[in-house]
Amino acid sequence: MKWFKFYEDLHGSFRIYWRAYGGWSALVRSPYLFLAIVFSCLMFPYWEEAWWQVALNTISNLLGFSIGGYAIWLAIGDQKFTDKLAGPGRDNEKPSPYITVNATFVHFVFVQLLVMLTALLFQAWIPEDNGSIYIQIGTVTWFSSAIGYTLFLYALFMALAAAFTVFRVSRWYDHFIATKETNGENY
Repeated sequence: MKWFKFYEDLHGSFRIYWRAYGGWSALVRSPYLFLAIVFSCLMFPYWEEAWWQVALNTISNLLGFSIGGYAIWLAIGDQKFTDKLAGPGRDNEKPSPYITVNATFVHFVFVQLLVMLTALLFQAWIPEDNGSIYIQIGTVTWFSSAIGYTLFLYALFMALAAAFTVFRVSRWYDHFIATKETNGENY
């Protein structure tokens, strides 16, 4: 029974993250995904080669940096400010701003893990030194490379999304401090 409980908890956490992120509609309307698709099309000769090498080298460093940045976001800040962001959203159906910001970071890490797993699969199944196997696999590999490379670029553009999320929170914090000063509160 405890074994299934772990999967239920994981599914519940994933569902909360996905809802707070905005679900499929947020993903499809994402300007970062759009940019990744455009750049992937522009760079298609590159993803026909062994794109997974660059992806693995880049994402492994980015993933460590992302998790560190996420931990810092959770650890620092004014408790009153965090309390103001947390809790139910404006209407109880929507997640709080605090959960929404966290969902952005979780999405950033999740996409990076997907890229790493995809790149590792390519590295395992498409030998670099034997181009004939790559050619024989043909369309499936070509299409899979397009998806994998687009996912890689999306992970890179998600770094920009995470940066803008931190910037948005800093604007909220700036407003919070200005409001406290206007009201004559000490901080």
